[in-house]
Amino acid sequence: MGTGPLKGEQTAASDQAARAPGEPAKDAQASGPGSASPAEPADGSADGAPEPPPALDPLLVQKAIDVSAEEPADGRTRLGLRLAAVAQGPDEPWLLAVVNRGTEPARVLFDLRLLSLEVTPPEPVSDKPKKAKPPKPVTCKLPPNARPDVPQAELEVVLEPGEGVVDSFDPRLYCFSKKQAAVLVGGAKVAAHLGFVEKTKTVWKKGKRETVVVEQTQPFVARRAAALPELEKLAEEPARDPGPGAPSSDRDAVKELIAPAIEVAARAAPAEPPPTEPFELVASDGSDAATARQVTVAVSIVNRGKESRHLYFRREGLSFKVSGPSGVVRCEPGPDVRAPDRQSFSRVKPGGRVRAVSRLIELCPDGTFDEPGLYLIDSSFEATRTGASFGFSAYTGSVESREPVAVRVQTGPKPYLPRHPPLIVRVGQPQP
Repeated sequence: MGTGPLKGEQTAASDQAARAPGEPAKDAQASGPGSASPAEPADGSADGAPEPPPALDPLLVQKAIDVSAEEPADGRTRLGLRLAAVAQGPDEPWLLAVVNRGTEPARVLFDLRLLSLEVTPPEPVSDKPKKAKPPKPVTCKLPPNARPDVPQAELEVVLEPGEGVVDSFDPRLYCFSKKQAAVLVGGAKVAAHLGFVEKTKTVWKKGKRETVVVEQTQPFVARRAAALPELEKLAEEPARDPGPGAPSSDRDAVKELIAPAIEVAARAAPAEPPPTEPFELVASDGSDAATARQVTVAVSIVNRGKESRHLYFRREGLSFKVSGPSGVVRCEPGPDVRAPDRQSFSRVKPGGRVRAVSRLIELCPDGTFDEPGLYLIDSSFEATRTGASFGFSAYTGSVESREPVAVRVQTGPKPYLPRHPPLIVRVGQPQP
């Protein structure tokens, strides 16, 4: 459900490895949301087909395998399965892997919608002698309507001993709110969790209150392959009391996998060339949209010059490039056929701005936001009205946003599909 490539290039070997054991390779890439016009494909390719996601960086894949050798934070074995995450910067794709370091085959529900990130921000630097309280962790995860209630059988993979499954994800998809994004910074510690919340109860031992894990029931994120049938068969069975012989956590099935804590790399400093235009376009707010109809982007045109300037600013002058799970789409406005009047021009003081909110479903091709996930929006604006007929010289020219703004679409008519087919790797072997 993420966007943005990992470093590396596609290879034939990775195509062969990107499959579940014993299964032929299959294309898990969703169809693109359409092209901006019949003559120009949305992604710029010759045939209009969406570009495949970039291959996973072999160095990062190997790093994930290495991290999986570390002991889990709570010391529990969980069928010998190890969850490992590899962090880059807050605005870059990360890697998630489940590696079977046990002695028996295991079924793993590798559904990244079940991922959550427990982020602990860096301790604040203070000159005061009194030590500040340690920062509290913040949990980042998809909203309830975007997390599956019923496991998808097609996302379950069987891992033999020594095998692992790997994919990339964008942490901004999970840490989307302003509060969550504020703690996802360089130096923050992140513990990744995959699966369902375990059932617990509170008990008193020697006068102390403790929380203990109780017997678990379906759904599970991982199961011993010989203990339970496939998810398709489980779905056909009627619900019943699990009874005393039900699978026990850490023995036959587990609700959740927990990765060792990792540290977020520092955000790369963007290059800031000297401004060549008196105005700057800033995309400030992207919506957390329940459906495609609620997708909006707020943009501002800021006067960075030293003098007041006239500006003819209408939403019809804005255009957007949308990078989403299925590719890239360009959203162009319709022609502005209105003759401008004197009130249509704004006089913007130095440091002042004009702001507008655009509803992208009105500008983008049908189906652009049909797939749930994270979308990165680049904005541009073109001013063409001179104001000469009113006796002044208004700004004319084009400006583009320096950084994209993120939009999260929680649900859509298209089903969730992973960015890559399951990439199966083996411990101790060179990674594709």
